[in-house]
Amino acid sequence: MLNKANEWLDYDPSMKITEEFAGEEFKDLIGYTVILEVEGDHQHDGQLVNYYFTFISPTPKKKTKLSTSMCLMIGFNYHKSVTIK
Repeated sequence: MLNKANEWLDYDPSMKITEEFAGEEFKDLIGYTVILEVEGDHQHDGQLVNYYFTFISPTPKKKTKLSTSMCLMIGFNYHKSVTIK
């Protein structure tokens, strides 16, 4: 999921997840709206950038929020399971 973050930013930072975009791996999220906010910019390989995700279910409108940080040398810094409502 986190590896799709850059794809989302290039496509639309607030988008509805479609079958084509989700693929097989994230088919359970089809119909959800995802909002992605980014704080910072990768000025160099070791700089941390914060990513904030909000997933909104189609019906009823439940929100799941998660955040993580990422640097180009190490990757995303997220180490726990999340259940998207």
